[in-house]
Amino acid sequence: MGRVRVGILMEGTRGPFPIRTMIETLRGDANVELFPIRCLRPPESPWTRLSATRGRQGVRGTVGATLFHVVATVERWLLAAAFPARFRDRLAAKPIDDACPAGTVTIGAPADRRTARFADDEVAKVRALDLQLLVRGTLEGEFAGGILGAAQAGILSLDYRERGWRSSWPPGLREVRSRMPATGFAVLLFTPAASGGTVVLRTDTATQRSFAENRASLYAVSWAFLAQAIGTFARTGAFRRPAETSPSLPAAAPGPGAALAYACRTLSLYSALAARRLILGKRRRWSVAFARAPWNALSRSGATVVRNPEGRFLADPFVVTKQGRSVIFVEDYAFERGRGAISAVVLDDAGGYAILPDIVAEPFHLSFPFLFDFAGDLYMVPESHEARSIRLYRCARFPDVWEFMHELMADVRAADTMVLRHAGRWWLLANIAPPGCDAFDAQLCAFSADTPLSRDWTPHPGNPVVLSCATSRNGGFVRDEDGAILRVRQRPAFGEYGESMSLARIVRLDETAYDEEFRQTLLPDFLPGVKGTHHMHSDGTVTVFDFVREERVDR
Repeated sequence: MGRVRVGILMEGTRGPFPIRTMIETLRGDANVELFPIRCLRPPESPWTRLSATRGRQGVRGTVGATLFHVVATVERWLLAAAFPARFRDRLAAKPIDDACPAGTVTIGAPADRRTARFADDEVAKVRALDLQLLVRGTLEGEFAGGILGAAQAGILSLDYRERGWRSSWPPGLREVRSRMPATGFAVLLFTPAASGGTVVLRTDTATQRSFAENRASLYAVSWAFLAQAIGTFARTGAFRRPAETSPSLPAAAPGPGAALAYACRTLSLYSALAARRLILGKRRRWSVAFARAPWNALSRSGATVVRNPEGRFLADPFVVTKQGRSVIFVEDYAFERGRGAISAVVLDDAGGYAILPDIVAEPFHLSFPFLFDFAGDLYMVPESHEARSIRLYRCARFPDVWEFMHELMADVRAADTMVLRHAGRWWLLANIAPPGCDAFDAQLCAFSADTPLSRDWTPHPGNPVVLSCATSRNGGFVRDEDGAILRVRQRPAFGEYGESMSLARIVRLDETAYDEEFRQTLLPDFLPGVKGTHHMHSDGTVTVFDFVREERVDR
């Protein structure tokens, strides 16, 4: 098919930063031709909007909405001031005019912001563009009337409230207040036949500690997935996921008590965090442990813990026994330089070990040193998302001399890649971040090739094959008693990365389908003070895993 003509419905000249990122992503897609459509509404004063809020929610709801707006504004300001590099752009509204191509079409929008029902002559202007797809940008209101049929496929829109347990809260707030591990969202398709919207994609992202952080993360991930869905439609003419009906649910702000309770809880949380880091000097610090036992006979509490070198931590262990020696390859992260390299931990027969530091080091971060054998050689595929590629290294002298071979994939931001042989074919399983965000835990993508050294990997037609921050991200693998692959899946907790992990047996992986079956959950309950565990691997003789504690770190 030719270039797909996509219109973006925008209101005003500014919007959340992720919208600008989405527009820039789509402008760079050779399969998409973008048409910005500016919807002009009569100006509305703050008093008019406040009066409308009172009419919908009553006095109590209006007071709660106003109070929460003040709390959220102070929270955004404090985060942007304390962490400017991380939050200033993500939390601020940005101009979107200069990111849009020339030729913006202007139409009049209804004065009532609760609806997006346009006059017939305004709809005719949109129809004249001959669009395959419309996308909600910054336009507010429920779609109704002729605009629903103005594009051939319908209107795509993000939705944060179609799940019942989130229907009465601003996007991302209730999950923070309830300390839920994940915050969900959906992409809906509106058509004349489905004016309430049908779900074409539903997933989630890890919940952050505060509303401002969580909303910034939620918007970044959701708009990136929206751009990905549009790109998929442009390439294939269809959406990956089967549509399902979405309920229509009202949205309301929290009451005054909920707003004050949220403010107190968030202040307490950040005060405790500041005290641990600034006064006690404690940080989350990963460690690696090993045991000479198969994974299903492992006592994690009795494993040998590898002592972290000063100012560093070890994580993401993979083990291989070769030439009579068992060697653990790990991420070796240096706090001072702010990035990781790959080191080796050589085990001896007496139960001890020796660390060979930085056996693979680059000017960018490396971690997750996945290993595989092929044609008599040992290969490594470490995480290298900062290099925007999936890189392959060959062991020239075991275990400490490695040479870079080539990129398995270029121009891709992927984490925790595994290369496995299954059912007579080589498979690459990678956590690929959607365009414009760093959500490596949001989806798992599969690719196949005849050889693991290939530079030409075929995407699985069902990509992404797993969608959920609770099950997508790779954390190693083990094999069951029948030799089947059990994928280790990382799981976040509220505001924390790598709280626990689960095992899932890959029951089908071929050119048409992917399916896995949950087996068990592994919790961080095996040693005192452990806050999380997110990785495990075994070669059948030695089993390795990692865990995290809060410790004082001297850089």
